[in-house]
Amino acid sequence: MSQRAGRDLEKLIAYLEEFAGPKGMTVTSPDYIMGKLSGSWREVDATLRYSIGSSEVLIALECRKRTDVQDVTWIEQLASKREDIDADVIVAVSSSPFTKGAVEFAEGKKVQLRRLEAFAPGGIEKWFGMDHIMMEERLWHIDDATIILEGYDKEKGKLAGHEMEMDEPLFRRASDGTMVSMFDILSTTNLNSQITVGIDIPEIVHKPMRLKLDADDEQYSIQGDGREYRLKEISFHATLVRSISKSPLKDIQRYSDPESGKMISSVANFPFPIQGNELLLRLIKDEKTGQQSVVISNVGVKKEEE
Repeated sequence: MSQRAGRDLEKLIAYLEEFAGPKGMTVTSPDYIMGKLSGSWREVDATLRYSIGSSEVLIALECRKRTDVQDVTWIEQLASKREDIDADVIVAVSSSPFTKGAVEFAEGKKVQLRRLEAFAPGGIEKWFGMDHIMMEERLWHIDDATIILEGYDKEKGKLAGHEMEMDEPLFRRASDGTMVSMFDILSTTNLNSQITVGIDIPEIVHKPMRLKLDADDEQYSIQGDGREYRLKEISFHATLVRSISKSPLKDIQRYSDPESGKMISSVANFPFPIQGNELLLRLIKDEKTGQQSVVISNVGVKKEEE
């Protein structure tokens, strides 16, 4: 399902504010607040809530992904919305510039302005010290599996679904009673941890593996002989198929305060496809602290080449 236009900008801004904000801050995107003047629910692109002493602070964020310059009209609307939802501050975030009148009107109206500006590659790589990333994709295939059950005699007993398929929901999960398949159980295993990091790995690896379920792990059982047997272990053979690709830097976005010219955060965007999906790896840098973070966003289904 495709997301509405501008939603990606809203989620990115919410993360940038959370990344730069104080510990304990709650970020909600989108949020809905009952207007004290309008008496109706007002949708807000994102809200930031945190405490200072015994006081609660509410900051609302509204985002626009446009190419035209943002004038005083939008700022007037946001000033009215801030009063209705009783926010301490409302922040107008735009991918395009603000007019001089919008900047002047925002002052004194508890409306702060932010700009998210994109720069194409061409010398800007030095901001992050890289112009590409190397992506490794690992796909695991389960070839066969054998289960070991507590107290089960395979010579005398008979299980439900004796010739079981890997995707048959034959196992009952103890925590909630949900019926799950062997694939569901194995999906909880970090198969990559079975491969030693830091050595050269061939493109295709065949490896026998075991999943042992200890008392502290999630428990599963299967029906047989009129009773349930606890799953102790799954032994299986897995095939790992690896591929490595180079993802060039698409662009860099700079999140700033246009009134003061202060840079808040920088974002380096590296697109890469995985299993038919177009993903975007975002390397985020806080300009004040130098701290960095990585976020991966799903930007849609990859289009087939004609």
